[in-house]
Amino acid sequence: MAADQIGLTQEQRETFRAHVKKIQPKSNELSERLTHESAALSALARPERVYEAALTAQLDKVLVAERDLKHLHIGLLAWIKNFLTPEQQAKLKEITKDGGAPTPH
Repeated sequence: MAADQIGLTQEQRETFRAHVKKIQPKSNELSERLTHESAALSALARPERVYEAALTAQLDKVLVAERDLKHLHIGLLAWIKNFLTPEQQAKLKEITKDGGAPTPH
């Protein structure tokens, strides 16, 4: 497990879990919104003839939902990076250097 490999303390693990638990509902909400808006865009694009203004307006809703979800994810990434010690960051970088997935030992 990466947490063991980078040497997370018990306190860090608890803080990490609490933070993820706190943002998980918002992540789920944004994912559902993106799915809903994407399905609506698909439905508008399906007919033989489409109304361009409606399609473009719906695309804007998809892009906003996608942006909001990505902002949340980038915020989590920044929080994690700032949460780890420089030594833990170096260990994480080392174990994920081959494509981002921790390497099995």
